[in-house]
Amino acid sequence: MELLKKANDTLWIYILNLCNIVSDNVAYSIMMTTILFVGIMYIIRRKIFKSNSIFFLPEFTYILSVSYMVERLPLIHTRIHKALSTIAGILLQSEDYMHGFVTVSKLDNPNSKKIAQYLYYSHADIFTNTYPNELYEHLFETLNDIRRIFFIFGNVHEATWIYPVLGFVILICIIQLCQKNTYKDFIILSLQVLFLIYISTVNNGAVLAAIILYSMQLLILGMQQNST
Repeated sequence: MELLKKANDTLWIYILNLCNIVSDNVAYSIMMTTILFVGIMYIIRRKIFKSNSIFFLPEFTYILSVSYMVERLPLIHTRIHKALSTIAGILLQSEDYMHGFVTVSKLDNPNSKKIAQYLYYSHADIFTNTYPNELYEHLFETLNDIRRIFFIFGNVHEATWIYPVLGFVILICIIQLCQKNTYKDFIILSLQVLFLIYISTVNNGAVLAAIILYSMQLLILGMQQNST
């Protein structure tokens, strides 16, 4: 398992660095990677296996990979890691800065790792009156630039998409039930629905990947059926 986790880290470090050419926003990286993944799976299924099946084991594995990547962002995303390490180092070097941080965080014996972890999962508003305010403003501006999902849709590391996912699940169930499905199709659909609901409790980044992936594959399948 550790070997798989390290391999996942290595893969996503490469992907994130490659996507940095366009943007270091993680949501954009997830979008671009998911679109590429759909294209690869389409070629493999159509050209090699002659199959129209969608969103099953390879897709589940890919989305779990995305969810783990999002959890590991403080370690594998270069800009996030640098920002957190820099702020932790500054706080540790100043008694006044550290006093303000401990007053808010209530951490016992804070070290670099504890400080970085607390800051990563915190919100800017709790540090509004903490000295030096500019230090925290700059940090959270940086984190928001990297983790934000398009305007008002939250951040990739949060798990706030349960209601959009339930709406999406209802939609795909209606689409699937309106088609002529076999018992096998029903079992696959049930597994897909359960997986989508589960992934909505993990993080928004994984949900974003799942929705893009499933939507694109349904679109491709619909185009194939209309052409026959």
